[in-house]
Amino acid sequence: MLFYGELNGGQPIGLSSRYEFITGDVREMYEKKQQSTDQIRKIFGIKSQPTLYKTLSFAGTDVKGFLKKRVNHPS
Repeated sequence: MLFYGELNGGQPIGLSSRYEFITGDVREMYEKKQQSTDQIRKIFGIKSQPTLYKTLSFAGTDVKGFLKKRVNHPS
């Protein structure tokens, strides 16, 4: 269900119906840890890592959020 509000700059709060529909399957695959998050995104057509984590969070999965890998470059 989508809600519009000032807290999110007028953008919908929550997930689109498409993401709500796949939430359970995404959560199950994520919790089995047999696929990488990139593979899960590809399977379900989720375009970004933050959207994947938002979907998992909506499903009740404890997700810390999007963490980008940092590569240390010698100075």
